[in-house]
Amino acid sequence: MTLTLCTSLIPGSRLGVQKAAIYSWQRAGFEIRSINSQKEASQITEIFPDIICDTVLRDGSHIAGRPVIYISDILENIRKTGNEIGGITNSDIIIGSGSEIKRFVANLPIDTLLICPRNDVEHIGQLYGEIDYFGYDTFFFHNKLIGDWHDNRFALGMPFWDHWFPIISLLSGRRVLKLVSNNFRHVRHSTHRDSSFFMFNS
Repeated sequence: MTLTLCTSLIPGSRLGVQKAAIYSWQRAGFEIRSINSQKEASQITEIFPDIICDTVLRDGSHIAGRPVIYISDILENIRKTGNEIGGITNSDIIIGSGSEIKRFVANLPIDTLLICPRNDVEHIGQLYGEIDYFGYDTFFFHNKLIGDWHDNRFALGMPFWDHWFPIISLLSGRRVLKLVSNNFRHVRHSTHRDSSFFMFNS
């Protein structure tokens, strides 16, 4: 079974962490697709030649000041693959070696959304850190559930979509499972927040 894991890679930012993340996803057995704006696509294919890069016609530059990709467009990309199960993850999440996550996801019930909080660490090689129980960086779901999430302004890399996503599943009568694991490592980094950050909460 082909399992698609979508992200939006960022050229020129934390490349070492992103390359470690890509390697970990491939090692875990996922087909990786990066969804990017047309202005970033050529950079992505040059920096990450082993990754499928799909482009979209729109992005959230006018809101966020950078070409963030709308969750709706990522979902549409997953739908078009025709693969039974897909996932969305941030570009800097490293899946631990020896993880059984692909087997777990392959057996996910059709009516279920799997949400995965991250394990905050200080460097790439650190295995155990601090689980962030209130924010989610990785999601898996059956293609048939994509219709639950309608077009909106939420974007990968911007806030609050990770709460909206499971809330919509719950309101749609789906089951939401939270997988608490050290296998989704995230190297801590500083975060700049301006007014655009809070616009996504509206």
